Amino acid sequence: HVDARDLIGSLVGVWIFGASLERLWGPRGLIWFLAGTGFLANIAMAVVGGTQPVGGLAPSAIALVVAFGFLFSEPYVFLYGILPLKGKHMAYFALGTTALASLTGGPGVHTLGLVAGGLAGVLHVTGLWRPSRWIAHVAGWRARRRLRVLDGGRRSSRNWN
Repeated sequence: HVDARDLIGSLVGVWIFGASLERLWGPRGLIWFLAGTGFLANIAMAVVGGTQPVGGLAPSAIALVVAFGFLFSEPYVFLYGILPLKGKHMAYFALGTTALASLTGGPGVHTLGLVAGGLAGVLHVTGLWRPSRWIAHVAGWRARRRLRVLDGGRRSSRNWN
């Protein structure tokens, strides 16, 4: 970790958001999520980085907040114990503040790692990293391009009551 504030913030994030996700995924699933998002974030920091310190639990903690926000989007979470936010807004807040910190010249490579950890959490929870989803999307696009689509169905502008 870069400093004590980073360590304490990471541990509190894992404690608060990790408990709910551990109930959902189980202990092994949570450990794999933490290890995978931390690994991807550390690779991103090492590729861009250079000589600055790389590591810590902070990218995985940001990924936990984002995963919590995507999976539990409607329940309210109190930010700093005061401000009520829905889970999805908490995820956007976490991603936005880390992206803003990296754009405004925060601690450098470390903030890039936080953004990479958050994006790794998004990819994991939404399943966008799975090649099978991309293949199915391309196959559907090709089928719609080749076949003629008739009016009707749920997205029709006409009412056929």
